[in-house]
Order: sequence, then C-alpha cells, then structure tokens
Amino acid sequence: MLNDDQIQQQLQADLQVAFDAACKQIPHDAIVGFGILSNDTGTMFLPVIASLQDQAESTSRDDFLFDPCNWLQNVSRDIIERYVQLFNTLYEECDDEESDDHWHEEFRSRVYQILVRSLEHLKRNRYFDFLAQEPFLIVWVVDSVLPNVRGRAWSKRLNSPQMHRKFIAWLDRIYGA
Repeated sequence: MLNDDQIQQQLQADLQVAFDAACKQIPHDAIVGFGILSNDTGTMFLPVIASLQDQAESTSRDDFLFDPCNWLQNVSRDIIERYVQLFNTLYEECDDEESDDHWHEEFRSRVYQILVRSLEHLKRNRYFDFLAQEPFLIVWVVDSVLPNVRGRAWSKRLNSPQMHRKFIAWLDRIYGA
C-alpha cells in the first residue's frame, strides 16, 4: 500500500507531465495560473492552466484568474485515471464506516493536503520559473464552501503575499467578507 509521500511523489510527476503537455499548446506569456480542481468528496482531480487566451472579454481579469473552473482542462485521460487509482488506495485505507464516523473527513483532508503539497513542491523546485510573471497557484474544490474556508490557507502556502492578498480580496468580494 502506498503512503502519502509516495502518492504525492507520483502526483507531482503526473502534474508535471500534464502541465508540460498543456504548456506546449499555449504561449508562455499568456499563462497566468496553475491549479488542481477537486470535488467536495475528494474523489475527482483535474489539473488546469489559466491562459489569458481563454479569458472571456466580459470577464474581469481577477474573476478569470481566481476562478479555476474557467481554466483550460486539457489533460490526458490516462493521468486522470492514474489520480483516481492513487487516491483509491488512500480511500480504502481511510474507509472505516463501521467504527469511525469521521473517516471521510480524514480522507478528504489527506487528499487536499497531498494536492497542496504537490503544487508547493513544484514551486519550491522552480518548475514555474519558465514564466515571465508569477503564476497564481491553487487547489480548488468545486461546488463547495471550501475555497472560501480552506482556500485562504492554501493560497497563502502557494502564492506570494501580494498574489495571496489579491485572491483574499476577490474571495471576500465573491463570498462576502
């Protein structure tokens, strides 16, 4: 059975493959963000890239940049299936409905932390340095209040203080301060 560090290492490698493939299709000066979309159950994973080419004219830059649901989702199905296999291992390890009412929360927390740590690792190892400007990095949980709750802490870990403050201001505007 894989431990969290092994899952994270595999995820980091897969993220690089997914991001590399998507970046080949986008001029580097148009890339402004990288993220991972997940869902409220922690069972869906999708690497995404923000490209100014995909920003609708009617959308403000901040509304586009800080809402990764609008970003490019051009990822190999093989990578998505591998994510599911990786996290199914973790799911089976945490699944203990009969004796632990909080097993699913433990699973979700572990998944989200692995996702955030994977992006942190890529940043720390200068993966994003090929860009002329600092990209916004985020783990985003769709259809959930988690972006407003946990997304604040995740953004602080993943972004510069200036980028983080801009994201928090946007969250406050969207969700109410």
